[in-house]
Amino acid sequence: MYNPAIGQTMLRYKLDDLGSYQFEKLAQSLLKASVSLSVESWGNRGDFGRDAYTANSLRFPDRNVLSPGPFLFQVKFVEGANAAGAQPAKALLGSASKELAQIQKRRKSAKWKNPKFFTFITNSLIEPETRAAIKKRFQAALKCKSVIIWGGDDVCDLLDTPPPIYRAFPQLLSIRDLDQLIAGVLTHESIQRSSAALDIAKELVPIFAPTTAYERAWSILRKHHFAVLEGPPEVGKSAIAWMVALSQSSIGWEAIYSRTPDEFFKMHEPSREQIFIADDAFGRTEYDPSRTSTWEAQLDLVLHRLGPRHWLVWTSRKHILERAVASMDVQGRARSFPDPGAVLVDVQALSSEERSLVLFRHARSANLARDVRAILRKYARRILDDPNFTPERMRRFVGESFPSLAADFKTGKLDDKQLAAEIKEAIRNPTKQMRLAFRGLVPGLKWFLVALLELTEDRFQMDQMSTLKALYEEYCPECDRVSFEQAILELSEAFIKLRPSLFGRREADWIHPSYRDLVIDELVASYELRMHFFRRASLEGVKIAVSDTGGQKGERQLPFMLSSESWDVLLERCLAIVSGQQMDRALLEVLSSAAARSSVPNLAARWNKLLSPVCEAIRLKWNSTAKLIGADDLAAFESARQAANCDCPLPDVDWTWDSLKDAFRDSLTDYSPGDDFDFRPFDDLTEFAMELDRAEPELLAERGFPRDFEEEIVAVVDAAHEATGDPDFSDDPGLLRDRAKTLSQVSAALERVSTLSAMLRLDAYGKSKEFERRSTAFEERANECEPPEPDDDGAGEHQASSPDEMFDVDALFAEL
Repeated sequence: MYNPAIGQTMLRYKLDDLGSYQFEKLAQSLLKASVSLSVESWGNRGDFGRDAYTANSLRFPDRNVLSPGPFLFQVKFVEGANAAGAQPAKALLGSASKELAQIQKRRKSAKWKNPKFFTFITNSLIEPETRAAIKKRFQAALKCKSVIIWGGDDVCDLLDTPPPIYRAFPQLLSIRDLDQLIAGVLTHESIQRSSAALDIAKELVPIFAPTTAYERAWSILRKHHFAVLEGPPEVGKSAIAWMVALSQSSIGWEAIYSRTPDEFFKMHEPSREQIFIADDAFGRTEYDPSRTSTWEAQLDLVLHRLGPRHWLVWTSRKHILERAVASMDVQGRARSFPDPGAVLVDVQALSSEERSLVLFRHARSANLARDVRAILRKYARRILDDPNFTPERMRRFVGESFPSLAADFKTGKLDDKQLAAEIKEAIRNPTKQMRLAFRGLVPGLKWFLVALLELTEDRFQMDQMSTLKALYEEYCPECDRVSFEQAILELSEAFIKLRPSLFGRREADWIHPSYRDLVIDELVASYELRMHFFRRASLEGVKIAVSDTGGQKGERQLPFMLSSESWDVLLERCLAIVSGQQMDRALLEVLSSAAARSSVPNLAARWNKLLSPVCEAIRLKWNSTAKLIGADDLAAFESARQAANCDCPLPDVDWTWDSLKDAFRDSLTDYSPGDDFDFRPFDDLTEFAMELDRAEPELLAERGFPRDFEEEIVAVVDAAHEATGDPDFSDDPGLLRDRAKTLSQVSAALERVSTLSAMLRLDAYGKSKEFERRSTAFEERANECEPPEPDDDGAGEHQASSPDEMFDVDALFAEL
């Protein structure tokens, strides 16, 4: 590509951005992907002049001819070779001369054997005269059959040919024009649908380093199409998820940000290849039981829509994920959840090489001054060995703390020992600087961040910024208020980030969840701030107030409940939510979960005093509006009654039961063999019956279920047989998965029937297991009908020359 502005040819990939170490790894990966996996990656100390090598026969350089080895590949990186005005010829010729001198030394020590084919690989564009000169020098010295020269343009050509190595080498995505790349493989509509996810991913590209956890995530997604990335805050769960999404987008997949199953279903398109990211699937920094109940209720349907063309990634923390799965088990809804060990990726552990690459990429991306880089090189090993090392801490340390520490060191304010101590403290306690920054804000900016705590994560609200502005104006006293736009400007890139939303507008979010934790901690520490916030809190504020899993390690319990006054205000806010918002079930789930799981002693009376009037208020509200009560509503109400240990009666279920019963019988009346049978009314009726039996068994017995409904249940079984047929009836994976979903739904409903009564003539349990087996058969048939996935596991695979060789930290940071 020729750039007339500077009068020279430009590479379409900015290879110069990689640095020597990563360019060598790239060359090794390309050789494995394009030539053969038998090519060994060398390039460490003691490599005997071999950056890559094989003694085997290869179809190289002519793909049509199998040539005998050995083959030797030498990689030379020229710093700034393709920058404006660069003249790399002299450096290339100098590198060639130095390499030839080293070859002569190796010959004398019997550590060299001439290859039959020698390949010289560089990041630089090479003029014809320079190419010929390099080739002539090596040909004369090596007496080999062929010398091949690959310049930067040859490397770019290989990057454009399949199989793509973005998955194993995602740094490549940071050195190409991403918008151009994605525009070439995604339609305009797909780009719009993927915009939120892609914008998040592109922020991470310049600093991301692939890890073992990243590679394991790929392996799990190819096999199971579903992966759960778990670990404490700051270890890089989100970064891995977004980089996987971006890598898939580069080959034509839509990348969809989905916090809830409803968002998943809205965006799911069977005809498109899609990857869905549920970042913090069960809550940002607190366990959110309302979100858990949403996933547990619909997980079966979600998993049935996954396959080779549709992937899902959850990120969570271990204690939150364990709690969510336990909740699913209690509700009997974890039946479709895969074996956690098969889909779980622990993101926390990092090898020495991975830590080094994380720090290196953060430092290179930060554009540090030369003298600051020199100081960082000196202290790199101490930083890497620090037990508190995490990718997010390195981002903050390199971008925020280290430049000022280096400045103090240069001016003599810190000596060597003091600097080492300050570095250790900055990594150990990164929130110290954040806390000072928060306390230094003017009140209006503090209230903006407090308002952001209340913002829900519903990405489908039409204008998030208008909601945030209203919250800000509600919380911030007029005397302290700064303009909304000024607040955004001053807080951006310090506490918050702005991203485009689905509707072409802006959307505000925390720069990292730890900043949200910090603001909560500051609220807890200040009575005035805390009570001002609490007296206006919506459901989001209540969640924070009664959280029992907040903070970095899930140790923060009931952060706002510090006095009798706090409990009185909480009751006041809960009753206000009941009277003014349609969030009754979510409120019940939040309160009952907190009450049931709280380890704070001597609070049973407090919870009873809170939950009893809330349950009564909701009961009266539902009765007065003749609400159709869902099974989840009833389950939440009963959980709250149990947590409160109160005798509040159930709401009136007559209207709901009659509606569910009539809908079920109508579905049978309207059905004729050959038609599509609607199984949802049967599913809804059995779910509600199950919850009613748990709450008040005598109420269900009065309604004769399932005893008086056996004839209708048999009709459902017959309809299921008729509607689904044999797995071999089709080779359409989507249709087969729909049938599998139907059979799974009927199986679950029949299992509920068998639990409610074992006295039926119909063997409901046996039928449930039969339909479960048939559902599995349909799933297996659907997998057989999917087109084979490309086997690219070897692309970009890195091999060490010897298991005894250690990663060379000094060599990597010498490039900084």
